[in-house]
Amino acid sequence: MSKTFSNLTLDKDKVLFKAKEILNEEAQAVINTAMDLGDDFFHSVEIITNCKGKVVITGIGKSGLIGRKIAATMSSLGIPAVYMSPAEGLHGDLGIVQSEDVVLSISKSGESQEISDILPALKKIGATMIAMTTNEKSTMGLQADIVLKFNVSREACHMNLAPTTSTTVCLALGDALALVASEQKGFQPNDFALYHPGGSLGKRLTLNVEDLLSNDCYTFVENDASFQDVVIELTNKPLGGTVVLNKDRELIGIITDGNLRRSIEKYGEKSFKLKAEEIMTKDPIVIQKGLNAGQAILLMENERKISVIPVMHNEEYIGILRIHDILKLA
Repeated sequence: MSKTFSNLTLDKDKVLFKAKEILNEEAQAVINTAMDLGDDFFHSVEIITNCKGKVVITGIGKSGLIGRKIAATMSSLGIPAVYMSPAEGLHGDLGIVQSEDVVLSISKSGESQEISDILPALKKIGATMIAMTTNEKSTMGLQADIVLKFNVSREACHMNLAPTTSTTVCLALGDALALVASEQKGFQPNDFALYHPGGSLGKRLTLNVEDLLSNDCYTFVENDASFQDVVIELTNKPLGGTVVLNKDRELIGIITDGNLRRSIEKYGEKSFKLKAEEIMTKDPIVIQKGLNAGQAILLMENERKISVIPVMHNEEYIGILRIHDILKLA
């Protein structure tokens, strides 16, 4: 059933062409900004990395919304950061700023009245100030310790009025500041997990592989098990694979559904007479108890392209982990 959204008749080709034009224009502005990065960006990262206090980000209107996002990104990456509205700063919120802090102020023109009004107070407080603006000679630029300049000749808006390209560039610059400074500070995945304990992302980073093993994960056949015994084990415990243990209960291989198919393709009916040790993949990739789920999925999905993997406690086999056990956290 079709639905009428409006009485206007739109030209699909023109709409899509315009949308692509806007996206390309904003993307090009980000590329141009990347090519122009220099000492001002380096010193901004240096200041944020060595900050003994927090980063206070301020901006009004659309710049304020970008400032909130940058503050949230920094906080999630181990850089203490808060957003402060300059308008509210005029009425008491400036108390959040201390002398050991860094203030990142965002304004395309550098002449936002609300920011200009708090500049004298910020100077008296003694916080280091980074100005993100297109105009280093603006009121904000002249008062800043570092001007992180970006160049945007026009907005993607068809009237060249609504902040669009400029806010996209500021957002990208903020991401670059946060990510580079976080890396310089030595922020690690375990630190990230500490600040993201909830949801699937937090679980993948905090849960260890042994926490994800299913109740029937302990599956194995002995090295002299018959083809039929292998099929029965894979059927009774449908995990996609089973390990092969020798008489001393040492892991010597793994048999997956793929191993069975390849054996049949290669040997035909003769494959039904093979023993487990003749079907298995020798010396399989294993992971150790204590590895977190995020690291496991990187190994399984990105590096090795495998769907099941044995979990070990030192030399002792404790079960098979499926990639499904990790992905179900989503």
